[in-house]
Amino acid sequence: SHILRSTPNACYNISTMVGPSTAAGAVIRHFIFGYGSLICPKSRSITAPTLAGVPATPAIVYNLQRTWSARIDGPKYHLEGFTAMGVRFRRGYRCSGVLIEVDEEELAQFDVRETGYDRKLIELEHIHKIPDLGFELEDEDHVVFHKSDLARRRSSSEHVDEDNAKNVDNDDDSDTKTNIELEAAADQDAFLDTTLDVAEDDAVRVWVYLQREHKAANKRFPIHQSYVDIIMRGCLSISEGFARSFLDTTHGWHNNGNGGDICLEEAEDGESREICASDDENTVDDDHHTWVEDRHLPLYVRADPHYSNSFGHKIDELVRDHHPDALEKRRTLSAGESEDKEEG
Repeated sequence: SHILRSTPNACYNISTMVGPSTAAGAVIRHFIFGYGSLICPKSRSITAPTLAGVPATPAIVYNLQRTWSARIDGPKYHLEGFTAMGVRFRRGYRCSGVLIEVDEEELAQFDVRETGYDRKLIELEHIHKIPDLGFELEDEDHVVFHKSDLARRRSSSEHVDEDNAKNVDNDDDSDTKTNIELEAAADQDAFLDTTLDVAEDDAVRVWVYLQREHKAANKRFPIHQSYVDIIMRGCLSISEGFARSFLDTTHGWHNNGNGGDICLEEAEDGESREICASDDENTVDDDHHTWVEDRHLPLYVRADPHYSNSFGHKIDELVRDHHPDALEKRRTLSAGESEDKEEG
């Protein structure tokens, strides 16, 4: 199979990676890693009705950071603007979400939905099963987990092979140990190959949508609670433990005007550099906020007011456990603001 390998910051262009469902005799199975509203079954079936009732598989991706950093504005959304969920490849972070298998027609539908985002490939070796969070996987033998296990085994084998090449002058005992390690890794590869549900030449591609611009929330582009509720609805449909995992691995709920940690990125020399546009200098005042409570006047285009009104208290309790300071600074949206946004 084709194993993708690069640094955690690697990206792949759609035009060069998306092909027909079969290529050179290999079946290509496409998956989307949903990390925001796509976690919610109802939300994703609005975009692709053919997915209604089709379960998604919880997973966690390493070297991926989820942040409130994707600003959306313009008349298309009938509001001034808001900050949606985004992700970026970043070492040392992890992101929980769901794997959604799609065909090419459904993939195209989600590309339209995710305007302002670019679809990139995730390295298979960074995808893992989620530890016990109060739910059982419907498919323990999921093909993505098989392929990711195989990718990690092969990566480990290559590292052993590289170490062996660097130490060709070592004594016989060291060479014997290395050979045993290589043989064990080869045996494991063979075992994984025979247990896969698809042929070895078949390809699995797991996509994720990355926003094109990276900007922290502010009072002109706040986080909308009606949007948070849709994400949390999807998380809670899996388990409360999964919902808490989402909250634990999501950054940028509040900042003091400088974007905080989500506006920093590590450079190759180990130093951090700012990557967010600093457009908040003249907007930080006593009214500064990054999050609005709009359940009574939902602004999110796929909001579900009935769900928000029924379960909003439960969602707030969970958020308070993980981000109490940010929740304390959340501001209630007024009717006048809502009308202004709809006219914008």
